[in-house]
Amino acid sequence: MSEPAISKPPATAASLAHNRIASRFRELSQRGELGIVAYVTAGDPSLAASEEIVLAAAEAGADVIELGVPFSDPVADGPTIQRASERALRQGTTLSDVVALASRVRARSEVPLVLFSYYNPILQLGLERFAKSAAEAGVDGVLATDPRNPQARFLKGVLQTDQGNADAAIAIFQGLTEDYPELPEPYNNLAVIWAKQGQYEKARRALELALASRPDYAIAHENLGDIYARLSSAEYDRALALDKSNKSAQSKLALVRQLFAVAPSTSAPKPAAQSTSSGVSAAPAATVPVKK
Repeated sequence: MSEPAISKPPATAASLAHNRIASRFRELSQRGELGIVAYVTAGDPSLAASEEIVLAAAEAGADVIELGVPFSDPVADGPTIQRASERALRQGTTLSDVVALASRVRARSEVPLVLFSYYNPILQLGLERFAKSAAEAGVDGVLATDPRNPQARFLKGVLQTDQGNADAAIAIFQGLTEDYPELPEPYNNLAVIWAKQGQYEKARRALELALASRPDYAIAHENLGDIYARLSSAEYDRALALDKSNKSAQSKLALVRQLFAVAPSTSAPKPAAQSTSSGVSAAPAATVPVKK
């Protein structure tokens, strides 16, 4: 008696999508080449233009295309993608529009397509409905970012700091200290902002909280030392204002000012180490500036 035949399930859109991605990277590996992943914010300047841009990128040699779904609060993106999202949203671009765009591209090209979206639009559309429509459109993969994620929120705070929006950055970092008090980096970055504003007592308290949550956080120790030096300078100045003949205070103030000369406030900020406990990177501008 012969063995019964084993029937294979028919290929699905999802399996074909996986094969497109796997095949592309297998080809690259066999040729010893690196791949090019192109990112396009869908709907900027229009959905019709995005379709032609994607096809042109594929024709020019892009190995994978990321279709960015515009979102109103793109916390994990830099200013260029933020502005592109704003323009696309003004055009009324939705997640369903981007899925439909992917379907039109798929009808004209076999380039692997990955949708990059924040989680909120996917939840609003419905996970099942989104998965089904994306698979039917020929989407090969999805990258979803949750804006509630502490790393995404932290990066938004870093961006706000870099753009000079201190109040917005403070609100973000303070929110993180309330929701995730075990993370030292938000405390450290609050201290950096407050030190720039001359609020050294607030900076000191923030750094002490950072070190309470992680005693081996080296950059917080360095920053706290700078804060103590600044506070010491202010107290020696007060002592001399009350008694100009105080030789001891004069000598100590001179020593502190020598310290400022070694590490002036105009020196380049030192990058902070990545947190081993949280996976959240501290802001690049992590060394406290000390004013002379």
